[in-house]
Amino acid sequence: METPAWIDKNLFETSLKKYFLDDGLKIVLFSLKLATSVGENYTTYVYRIKVTYTRSNSLKEEKLSLILKCMREGLMEGLVQELNMFTKEVDMFLTVLPEMNKAYDKEFLNRIATGDEARLQCRHEQMIEICRNTICKLRRKIKHLLFCLLGSNVISANCIKASMTPTPCLLMQDMCVSGFKVHERQCGLDLQHTLVLLEKMAIFHATSYVAYEEEFSPYHDKMKTVLESDCIERCLASWRRNEGEFSVLNHGDSWVNNMMFSYDENGCVKDCRYLDYQLSIYTSPAVDLHYFMSTSLANDVIQDIDHLLDFYYIRLLMNLNKLKYNAGLYLSFKEIVQRKCLFTCTNNFMQLICYVKIIGLIAMATVLPLVRADSRTDATFEELLSPEASENGFRHHCYNNNYYKRALLRLLPIYDKLGVFS
Repeated sequence: METPAWIDKNLFETSLKKYFLDDGLKIVLFSLKLATSVGENYTTYVYRIKVTYTRSNSLKEEKLSLILKCMREGLMEGLVQELNMFTKEVDMFLTVLPEMNKAYDKEFLNRIATGDEARLQCRHEQMIEICRNTICKLRRKIKHLLFCLLGSNVISANCIKASMTPTPCLLMQDMCVSGFKVHERQCGLDLQHTLVLLEKMAIFHATSYVAYEEEFSPYHDKMKTVLESDCIERCLASWRRNEGEFSVLNHGDSWVNNMMFSYDENGCVKDCRYLDYQLSIYTSPAVDLHYFMSTSLANDVIQDIDHLLDFYYIRLLMNLNKLKYNAGLYLSFKEIVQRKCLFTCTNNFMQLICYVKIIGLIAMATVLPLVRADSRTDATFEELLSPEASENGFRHHCYNNNYYKRALLRLLPIYDKLGVFS
């Protein structure tokens, strides 16, 4: 594929000068190649850029690996523009995610300043014990305590440049350099990966809830405009936010290719990061949960969805407990779960899950077939939507491959029990 003319030395030199606050930075050379194969990304082109540069205070050459995202041409370009998907992701990286990434550090410093960290830790340990009991119910051998696993509360990659003009693009940190990898998608996530992702999802949801409700950042009004966009509502009316209902920032496209994992020296999952924020929306956290669980779990993990929901629920409360503990204000566990119509008991939590259960069914019918499909040269949206699809074509393969069929056999009884067909 021919490289677009606008991807040149000037793009990277200008971006890195601004990022490093160094007007004397010079690009010595750069190279690029596609970072994803056919069938792994349908809405954007993703390039891996290798840059060699010098700083104004040194002649020593330094190297940097970056990821560049830009819109695809063709059928998907119109849909991306109509739904403002790329615009939303740029706004997320410029305004929302930086404030969410800072939230934990701010709250931690506030707690230290008040001298009440020990009291918070006591409450936190009680919650950890509940979490430990939940994991034990999974009846699996866990090599280490996954609920203490994450190396950081960082949510996203560092953004070097995010712009809609002259050409829409995102230039970001290459997380592969830090040991992060995208998990193989066809088989789904095993239990360890699933628990780590649910932990990160709980952090993401809790941080967005506090930022939205308490106006952590000076960008609150802009956040409301970005996050309450009704573009998704035109696709799925059930994504609508209901007034008075507990709402958070949902990633909106939480499937296995949109998350990267890092590992310790023993190969155990250590941390994860989200990718792609083009469908983020402020609504019920059950949207992300349904989307993730109906598209990204390994077949032998699907059977434990009830316990996985318990794990997510207690981790959400734990992170809200940390973030709400501010300037001497301590909220008890009971007060947390009663605040703003947050889940007051397991039954209410399940009501929230059941209310948007159609999201899971829709994801099973539209996203899961792509997740379970083989990597093929004809894996494009044009082929998927072609009115002349053949039995040998990509669309037929998506809905008839054994990976997809086996996942459906596990998922459909669960959603039938939730009442999705009633």
